[in-house]
Amino acid sequence: MQQKLLTKRSASLIFTLAMIATACVPAQPAAQPAAKVAEATTAVEATKAPEATTAPEPTKAPSFQIANLKDVPREKTLVLTPWYNGNQLNGYENWNVLANTGAMRDLGGNKGVFEGLMYTNLNTGEITPWLAESFEVNAEFTKYTVKLRSGVKWADDKAFTCKDVKYTLELLRDRAPEYSNSSYMKEWLKDVTCNGDLIAEINLNKPNARFFREKLAAGHENHIPIVPEHIWSQQKVITEFTNLDMDKGFPIGTGPYKLVSASAQQIILDRRDTWWGAETGFKKMPAPERIIMTVAASDEALGEAYITNKIDYGNALQVGTYQAAVAKNPALRPWFKDGPVYGAGDGCNYVLIFNNAKEPFSNKSVRLATNYAIDRSKIVELGYLGATRPNVAPFSNYLSAAWLKGDFVQVIQSFGRDKTDPGLVDKYMEEAGYTKNADTKWEKEGKPIQIKIRTPDWLAPIGPIVTEQLLQAGFTAEEAPDRTGAWANELLAGQFDATVMVHCNSLYDPFNTLQDYHSKHATDIGTPSANIFGSHRYKNPELDKILNDMEKLPGVNTDTDYINLVEKATKIYLDDLPELVLAEELHVIPANETYWKGWPNSADPYVAPFPCWDDIYLAMFKLQPAK
Repeated sequence: MQQKLLTKRSASLIFTLAMIATACVPAQPAAQPAAKVAEATTAVEATKAPEATTAPEPTKAPSFQIANLKDVPREKTLVLTPWYNGNQLNGYENWNVLANTGAMRDLGGNKGVFEGLMYTNLNTGEITPWLAESFEVNAEFTKYTVKLRSGVKWADDKAFTCKDVKYTLELLRDRAPEYSNSSYMKEWLKDVTCNGDLIAEINLNKPNARFFREKLAAGHENHIPIVPEHIWSQQKVITEFTNLDMDKGFPIGTGPYKLVSASAQQIILDRRDTWWGAETGFKKMPAPERIIMTVAASDEALGEAYITNKIDYGNALQVGTYQAAVAKNPALRPWFKDGPVYGAGDGCNYVLIFNNAKEPFSNKSVRLATNYAIDRSKIVELGYLGATRPNVAPFSNYLSAAWLKGDFVQVIQSFGRDKTDPGLVDKYMEEAGYTKNADTKWEKEGKPIQIKIRTPDWLAPIGPIVTEQLLQAGFTAEEAPDRTGAWANELLAGQFDATVMVHCNSLYDPFNTLQDYHSKHATDIGTPSANIFGSHRYKNPELDKILNDMEKLPGVNTDTDYINLVEKATKIYLDDLPELVLAEELHVIPANETYWKGWPNSADPYVAPFPCWDDIYLAMFKLQPAK
């Protein structure tokens, strides 16, 4: 989430990450100190780009609004930004939450309109039932029985039933790969059987102990929203259905908010007069009467909007920008109040991905030598102002309470991969058949080793530091920064040497990330990988067998067999190092407590803080006016 702006990504990367990423990838830009914060957009009007003097006037973007929009005072209005900076809101005109998950995810517009069956607090592992009261799974992990909550209604007063669950999941199964999560459903979902209106029996093609938690009770943005069968099934061309029609009240969800205005500048959701949760006594109405989604053009503009109380919550700030902003507005509260580490983890690590399918990184000894040339503490200190933590294993802080302790930590530490050691660089390079030439550069058969390091602009703090460290260790390394998004297609197709990237998925148990090292992702060079986190093209048959066994078991740290498999897989990863984990990705998201209090933070981690994750919706019921 550095300056990972969706507008700067290739279309294929947007699609790929929407399909597979577990954590929101766009956000926090390069962490350079902010000497001063520039003027910003207002809470309801995006900054306009300078008009060209010779170009024709651009076509005005369409806008949608109900008649007689009511006035709501600022102190009763919650103002948010999407998980990116830019000049306009992307995807505001398409509310098809199955086909357009990426855009609506980052806008956050589906929170409050659509609701989930359940939500998982990734900080604690606690599951909060919502549209569903409970679920059970059989011993073979092939059948999930879900009990839906009685009294749930869509915004048009129609009952929410098993028919809606069946329609949604089977629609995804049958529309692969057109919709987000559709390929997943095609692989795993056999069918859904309704046993009355409130019992949904989800039958799988093969055992999957993680199916419900990862897709229907998720705490991140891969949560699958259930759509109303009585509306969606009537659409003639479902892929063209934008689910936006103010006259018909679309979009229609089960949540307490309704869309009343949508444009490139802002989205407005107003609290409905009635909502099933309040009617049944499940929850009180959320306190905000209006939610406004706006956008800031840049990190500096976002910082100024936080300073002047024009926004309450949204995209992350650069560390330096946050420090400048909180000095002017002490009401800003990040996840950790006292620095230098302010931000929350998102289940991702900063990594240097090797292309294991070609020289020099097909040689394990070169990968190991590269590891000992890297000083992770310098990446944290120089690139991120000390605002993150070095890391060496492919697991995030979300696993710390359940897994990153005791014997498992000792397994990781026993490999000593976290140190910088020129002697070990020499040892492993010599094992790989390299010697140093007169220029003290590593070469083999008279040819210097050549490494081009691709660096996306949103990971700009890392690329130059890693490149310089490799140069100092005798590698002929060249950084190749990229602002076009070309790096993504190169990575997917295997046409790269090494790429600075993030590796996400480390959320519930170690298998989430370790599965990305399965050789099924290792397509031939030139054939795009279906998993961007598996683009390293690493192959290890022994690890494949372990991962196949892990997939059949629930990921709990009380199962001795599973623990043994986790330790074996982790040892293979640390022994082979198919990529280098450098540091954990953290994000400084300031909660502005000027108008609203009750935001999640390290002292009260009732949900993860990311506005693009689905469980942030639960914050709407925790927030209270600050005045």
